[in-house]
Amino acid sequence: MEKILFLTDFSQLARNAYSYALNLAENFGAELHILHIAPISHAATREEQERVHPVAQALIERDERSSWAKFQAEAQELEKIAKNFGQQKSSLIFHFEEGDFIDILGDFSDQVQPGLLVVGTAGNNNLDKKIFGSHAEQISENLRIPLLAVPAEARYASVRNFGMGVMLDQLEVPTVRQVAKRVLGQNTKKLQCVHIAKNEREAGRLSAKMNDWVQSVGADLIEAEIRVDPEVEHGLAQYATEKQIDVLCILHRSHSYLDRLLRGTYSNRLVERSRTALMIFNLKK
Repeated sequence: MEKILFLTDFSQLARNAYSYALNLAENFGAELHILHIAPISHAATREEQERVHPVAQALIERDERSSWAKFQAEAQELEKIAKNFGQQKSSLIFHFEEGDFIDILGDFSDQVQPGLLVVGTAGNNNLDKKIFGSHAEQISENLRIPLLAVPAEARYASVRNFGMGVMLDQLEVPTVRQVAKRVLGQNTKKLQCVHIAKNEREAGRLSAKMNDWVQSVGADLIEAEIRVDPEVEHGLAQYATEKQIDVLCILHRSHSYLDRLLRGTYSNRLVERSRTALMIFNLKK
């Protein structure tokens, strides 16, 4: 992973997520790109510009100056935090963009090609509405990079203990193996995987399948178990708490119950219940 993209809206939620971004950038030796997208639109052509009322243009310019000033102040604070964290200033790259959130994020990602997107979340802030709200399907389908969502309750201590919620199917195997190798490359702990079954009967039926799945991934890379909970999000949050997981990985696939992670109330419930950062991977068909 050579580049990490961190989105900021200058909130305390973003500051909380920033510690995770710094740690991962240091561990992977990656550049940390810090991006703020100001929702300021400009006329696309001279004809459009001529139709903008002078008063409206003055307000746009005022908002632009205000956003830029806030961004500069925030950049100075983030540099101080990075210095205290031990991060080299040269590895921080700041970006200020204006326009539509989805368009800018897509174009920026295509240009910079980060390996991870980091964002703070609480279920009701501006970035949440864009990442987990009505535009979530566009983001999840168009951005093929992992998303690290850091809930407000998550408290950074370290990023060493990784867990993953799995479905025990072969489609997951390459991604799980890749993540597990990354985890072992950073520390001596294996990737801890869990499948949440709805009831004891289902858990018993899946026991043999789990053993075969573990062998497919590599028993030297992961540890896996099945837990019973009628609510998947509650089971995952409980597992992460008991196992003291620093980052819980989720595998997002279309047309499955995990698809709801990126749409509406399911993601909000998981984020609200979890005190653990969530790393969401898109599985390609």
